[in-house]
Amino acid sequence: MLAFIRFVLAHFLVDPTATYEAWRAWVSNSGLGVAALFFSPTC
Repeated sequence: MLAFIRFVLAHFLVDPTATYEAWRAWVSNSGLGVAALFFSPTC
């Protein structure tokens, strides 16, 4: 999980998303979705 958090923070430092369209394109990336699903807490 630490690696995922570092990746997200590094992404925002290197390439900050300035618009809604850029944010949506990044979040809809299938690789990010799989990683988020893998590291999401389960109840």
